[in-house]
Amino acid sequence: MSKTGTPVLNIRNFSTASNGAWYKIYTSADKPTLTELGAAAATDLSNYVPITRTVNGKALTANITLMAADISDVYSKTYIDSNVVPKVFQLNGHALSGTALNLVAADILDVYSQTQVNNTFVAKTVTVNGLPLSGNITLTAAQLTDMASLAYSNSTYVPKTFLINNKPLSGTNIQLVAADISDVYSRTESNGLFALRITTINGYALNSNVTLNYNDVGTYSKAQIDAKDAALQANIDTKVTITQDLLTINNVEDTLELDMSDGKRVFKATLTAPVTQLSVINASGSNLNSQTITMLLTQGTGANKISWPSNVKWSYGREPVLTFTKDAIDVIQFLSVDGGSTWYGSLLMADLQE
Repeated sequence: MSKTGTPVLNIRNFSTASNGAWYKIYTSADKPTLTELGAAAATDLSNYVPITRTVNGKALTANITLMAADISDVYSKTYIDSNVVPKVFQLNGHALSGTALNLVAADILDVYSQTQVNNTFVAKTVTVNGLPLSGNITLTAAQLTDMASLAYSNSTYVPKTFLINNKPLSGTNIQLVAADISDVYSRTESNGLFALRITTINGYALNSNVTLNYNDVGTYSKAQIDAKDAALQANIDTKVTITQDLLTINNVEDTLELDMSDGKRVFKATLTAPVTQLSVINASGSNLNSQTITMLLTQGTGANKISWPSNVKWSYGREPVLTFTKDAIDVIQFLSVDGGSTWYGSLLMADLQE
């Protein structure tokens, strides 16, 4: 204990073994210092705030734990995790680090740009033959101008692949001739092979079979000839020389000459060429007596024709048509009253068989 000044009291425990630590007893005269109390000096209060202060509305009377809801303009982690994505994320290859993204069609898979759409597609409001493109369209012939329906085409037209007598319909018009049609004669062939039904034989029309008698051809009947022959035989001059008047010519080809110089008046000829040129030579040249030539023409190969001399005149100006059948015989007669300058021809018999 000090003898002067403010008394200071210190105490400790005492025992025979050892003494305890000293403890100071403070009095109103001997108060503890701020250091001894562990308190800050008044000069250090600038580093402290009153407990009446608040942090985001919470007093400093105890420890404070602030939440996102306590701080304005701040999102909680839960909200951010649920509603916000990190800037490292990418949208169609574009980072989210900017403030705004402007994606174009090329940035998005399976999307056409407006330009591509305009160039590739048409609007649903566009119409095809009056039908909008808002759905599938099935056009019929009635909706297509200048178009025939399939049913109409099938009932009215034939395909161009069709043939008319082996001629395709791909052209505009087809002109068939007799050669294009089987079993048909041309007009030229018909004129060369046949006679019209209005043609007459000695005044008889060919619209039915014709049977001529001696009166029709201006000659004598067999009975009349026999009677005249008997009369001639009775008065015949035995000095008259009877010559052979028949000449047989086999296998006639291009030309046939009827030579009258040796008294021949009947000629038998077998035709073997398609066309044979006939001529009469050595006629009498006298118009004081008539001359008659009879020809028996046999079809050697069939369809053999005769080119007649120009000085032969025929009934109605029509040359006779020879029988076309092979081995058939036609009998032709020439008569001249001017010495052979002009001959009058006649088909006496046709299509005879030996």
